[in-house]
Amino acid sequence: MKKILITQLDSSYFVNETLCLLERHALSLREMDITVLCQKESIEKLSHFGLPKSKIVTDINQVADESFDLWFNLTIFNFNQSLIQLIDSPLKKGPWISHDDWSVHLLMIKEKSLYLNLHLQDIYAGVLGLPQVLIPANQQQIKRMIFGHFKPQTMSFQELTSLISNLKKSYPHIQFQTVDEIDYLESHQDSLYFGPATLEAIKLSESGAKSIFVSNYFTGMNLIPYKEDCLYVTTHGENISASRIEPFVHFALSPQGALPQTGYSLYQSELTSAGLVFNSLNQSDYHFASYQAFFVFWSYLLGLQDVELNFTHLNKIYAQQFKNLYDCLDKISQLNRYALLHAQTISEELAKDESQLPIIQESLVKILDVEKSLEQFSLNQLWFNPLYKFFQYRLQQLNLEHLVKSSEERYLLYLEIQQSIEALKELFAVTLKQNEVSIK
Repeated sequence: MKKILITQLDSSYFVNETLCLLERHALSLREMDITVLCQKESIEKLSHFGLPKSKIVTDINQVADESFDLWFNLTIFNFNQSLIQLIDSPLKKGPWISHDDWSVHLLMIKEKSLYLNLHLQDIYAGVLGLPQVLIPANQQQIKRMIFGHFKPQTMSFQELTSLISNLKKSYPHIQFQTVDEIDYLESHQDSLYFGPATLEAIKLSESGAKSIFVSNYFTGMNLIPYKEDCLYVTTHGENISASRIEPFVHFALSPQGALPQTGYSLYQSELTSAGLVFNSLNQSDYHFASYQAFFVFWSYLLGLQDVELNFTHLNKIYAQQFKNLYDCLDKISQLNRYALLHAQTISEELAKDESQLPIIQESLVKILDVEKSLEQFSLNQLWFNPLYKFFQYRLQQLNLEHLVKSSEERYLLYLEIQQSIEALKELFAVTLKQNEVSIK
């Protein structure tokens, strides 16, 4: 039996997703002796997992004296470098301790972005090398509706009160509660959660509840339970109106009804060969369109299976904004092509018997100018930031002590970046063409 250590020292949300993943894969991991190291304050908020309590430890001394066959680190925010010396394991994988694509991609979560493209559990599964296992969707009749807490700038108390009053008239058999009145250890197979995406909502979903999440903007898989048929409504930045959101509650309670058309966007989660993804059920905003393109892109880049997603109907007011993103990608492509040309010049010059140092220096200066421009661009364009940081991290791993080898590797990496940007441009172009937007 292999001994495996998983270090997860981030907050309760990240510990929750780690333990949920292990619980879903309990059958395939039954031959493994797994220990999870986490922080005491993070695990105290969680209490419903199948892993024996003896295997969830909060003291580093409990694992420092042991030897493990495999060490997986899933910590991205609170990683302590001293762990590398303290933990005895010949095989190590994860952010901060290895440089494989999945580990680097997980590390990019801590960078600023508009949304989380891949579900956190799918990323963890990629690091751990686990296949997808789906939690069956809830099919029971809804007898209870549970409301989350909205910030006033998202939904006012008056609008929420109006919504609940109208729903009570339409569904007198349904019990209405708030998350404060819920026992999370009970089964909620007969419940519908309505509110923002939170850790409390995830725990409700794990105990069986169906969910309809509401937000001002689309934020991808952030704080979304690993479950099919979750509904997600976005309001394009507007405060939630009771009259405009109510039809979506009716749709969640009776999915066979017509799709609501109140100006809000509706998305639904689905498990694909590349993991959990959202599909648009009506006209989406441009945040979702770029999320969808990046989902396909990351699936390709991280070596997942090919995935085909549903056609995205862009809201007409966002078509030009999405076209602007495409134009930005085109400029990025031109910049990187320029860097690629000079990386090739350096590589070819260093391969000569008598290299011309001024030529190498000039090309290196131009490459550094491009990298500075791309860094500045990524700071202002959060949708591009994770992609930039992913390749920047790869560039930082080049061994500059061996100039010839590192110059060849730099050229090949810039070539990979160029191919990735062109692939992403094509994904954007498909959406624009389907929405009859010219890209000339």
